[in-house]
Amino acid sequence: MKRFLFCLTAIVLITLSSCSKDTTYTFKDNMDYSGSNISRLTILKEYDIKGLCIANNSIESTVTGQNYIFIANENSELVKIYLKWGSTSRWVQQVYYLNKGKNTDIVIDGHTIVGTIEP
Repeated sequence: MKRFLFCLTAIVLITLSSCSKDTTYTFKDNMDYSGSNISRLTILKEYDIKGLCIANNSIESTVTGQNYIFIANENSELVKIYLKWGSTSRWVQQVYYLNKGKNTDIVIDGHTIVGTIEP
């Protein structure tokens, strides 16, 4: 009986330790857009190690300060952000590298550099 319990415990521990945790990222938009109810489209583009865009997530909102949590594609290494509001569109000029098996916080605000060229 002790041998059975030992083997069962070992199997459970091995199974739990081999389960990979999802890589996630939390996006929060604290930018100050001109006009409080202006509709914005945010596209979060995930890239693999070769620089290929392999996944997209998008948010359409008029609210700032809300957290959005995404599960990254298993091959994603980094995230680039594209913003569109009114007739304006910009790229966030920072690239956000993902922490495998963990969460990466991405916050953009008035200090975030944006531009017309993809970083």
